[in-house]
Amino acid sequence: MTNFRIVWLVCSVATISVAGILAMTVHQKIWFLVDQIEPGRFSPLGWYAQKTSGLYSAYRRSYPGGRLVLAEYLLGALMVLSLISAATALRLV
Repeated sequence: MTNFRIVWLVCSVATISVAGILAMTVHQKIWFLVDQIEPGRFSPLGWYAQKTSGLYSAYRRSYPGGRLVLAEYLLGALMVLSLISAATALRLV
């Protein structure tokens, strides 16, 4: 494995980590904003697809111009692209 591929792999893994932490922070901010308006509706434990969808719907109702859901989607897409990039650096793709 060449030095270029090692640096590429390290940068891809670092991007996945940073984007994941940022996405988690954005999700917590969405939950916090919705919990201020509708206290107790969403428990912080036990997340699944329907609960997340309900959280996003409540956020969009409360903040029609809010862009946090879009930011979370974009961070998720960045993580997937970085994962593909890391697989390419390892010559798996």
